[in-house]
Amino acid sequence: MVGSTPAFVCIFVVVLSFLTRPAAAQDEPTVDTPPGEVATAETAVDAVSEPPWTDRLVFGGLLNLWATTSAWGRVPDAVASTTPFGIRTARLSLRADLGRNVEAYIQLGLEAPTLPVLDLTLSWRAPFPLQVTAGQFRIPVGATTITPYGDLVFWDRPYFVGQFLKRALRDVGVKLHAPSDFPIRYQFAVLGGAGILGAGAGRDDVEPGDLLYTARLTVDLAHWIDAFDRLELGASYATSHDTAVDDNGDFSSSTALASGFGPAQARRTHVAEADLSVLVAGAWLQVEHWFAHLTPDGAAAVTDRARGTSVELAYQIDLPMEFWLQPALRASHLRLEPGAPGMPTTREVLLTAGLNFGTPPDVRVGLYYAHHRAPSRRDHQIRVRVQASF
Repeated sequence: MVGSTPAFVCIFVVVLSFLTRPAAAQDEPTVDTPPGEVATAETAVDAVSEPPWTDRLVFGGLLNLWATTSAWGRVPDAVASTTPFGIRTARLSLRADLGRNVEAYIQLGLEAPTLPVLDLTLSWRAPFPLQVTAGQFRIPVGATTITPYGDLVFWDRPYFVGQFLKRALRDVGVKLHAPSDFPIRYQFAVLGGAGILGAGAGRDDVEPGDLLYTARLTVDLAHWIDAFDRLELGASYATSHDTAVDDNGDFSSSTALASGFGPAQARRTHVAEADLSVLVAGAWLQVEHWFAHLTPDGAAAVTDRARGTSVELAYQIDLPMEFWLQPALRASHLRLEPGAPGMPTTREVLLTAGLNFGTPPDVRVGLYYAHHRAPSRRDHQIRVRVQASF
């Protein structure tokens, strides 16, 4: 695997340079005319020509600003020192149609200058329901994981999702998947296991069994049931033997699968997930259930387990002039079951209520209240988010 962001970007650029640039439009299009007739300016207008290559570029951007009150109640020191203002996301993206069913995509996360490259991929679409994507991309496990940040109902995904996966929810590898417009969408990925480029130690000398393997299946029932705008059932699975270490020889938990749980040592990790997403007449429901099973190397190893569940409800009220309101609720529950004798099971609960206000063209303002309960805390917090995208 490539060990640094600059090197990976250079390889990406070199590959693009060898691909054929989309053909430019012909200055004088060829026009088929009946025998005995002469092509005129009017008939030439109707001639079909390739669009200019600049039309095959799509730029995008997303900015999320937030303001947070200090948490009150029984608050850990790390939470009490929360920064009151911040930039949650500052993203720029470019999608390029390279022709011959090949597409390139890059997304920069400017809110994290030390790790700016979030997505960097090349995709090829076959004439049948198959796409091949290579590069750095979101790990295809979980409904909210594969949802773009700007489409989330709340300011972030359920808080435990990152703990079941890894930093930035991304890794480097190859993915075989169905096109997004196909009603039965499969995704199979083989990833390096070291997480986002530059996040931790590389894994240059790994066996095939040490890599991160994922599989996901989504069935779009709304394709056959017209009453629903969206009705999807999904299931995901991931497994990895994590041996990543940092420069001191210690286990690198930020790059390991299920980075928020388990022993900080080489281990075999399994993560499974199931989800339901429903949208009908403005009403929204999304349910996710996660499970992690972590067994460290060694004959006397004990297995740690983690379970997480999230239920999200929302309802969009359309207003005149393309404005809208969306009240929303979300309950998330995390259960940790250490395998070591005498270690207690712990539980965390996060209840969140919010109100989103949307304005044209693509601006959203959200006000949220969160109540967090855990063995070491029981606190409350209020947050405001302003999101703009293009």
